[in-house]
Amino acid sequence: MWIDRYEKEQKEHQTTSALLMQSKSEYRDQMLATKNAEIKAQTLSRQVDILTQQNNKFQTQINEIMAKNELLDREVNTQKEIMRQFEQAKKEYVDKLKHELETVEARFHKIINENNMVGEDYRSQAYVNLQKYVSLKLSFTDNLKKLTKAQTSVKYYKKREEEL
Repeated sequence: MWIDRYEKEQKEHQTTSALLMQSKSEYRDQMLATKNAEIKAQTLSRQVDILTQQNNKFQTQINEIMAKNELLDREVNTQKEIMRQFEQAKKEYVDKLKHELETVEARFHKIINENNMVGEDYRSQAYVNLQKYVSLKLSFTDNLKKLTKAQTSVKYYKKREEEL
């Protein structure tokens, strides 16, 4: 009787001990899996940070190259316009000299009118250039604010990552 009870309790104890060891083993396995997942998450986070930095660097380079390209395009167009205006002015000058031979008074009136028109062209071009400058300056200011905001966000997320 007491031997049977002792043997029964001994078997239950062995079964419980085996279950406990198995549970501990499963717990350790889960802890290792969790640590592996954390390491993978940190690695991915670092990769995201590196790729974000590279993307920002490339975007800056693209913006600089695009700005240079636009500047060169403007310079080429300006040179073309200057050459066209030069050719046009040269032709007008020859025509003006021919006409000048016919009548002196008409030539002086024509010169005065042409100078006024050229002045208006320069003033209107200066006004257009001023508008472009103001627009670009506002755009630059907005982009600078956006960049500052983005940098602040990046610092915030880096700080949060370090805290984790």
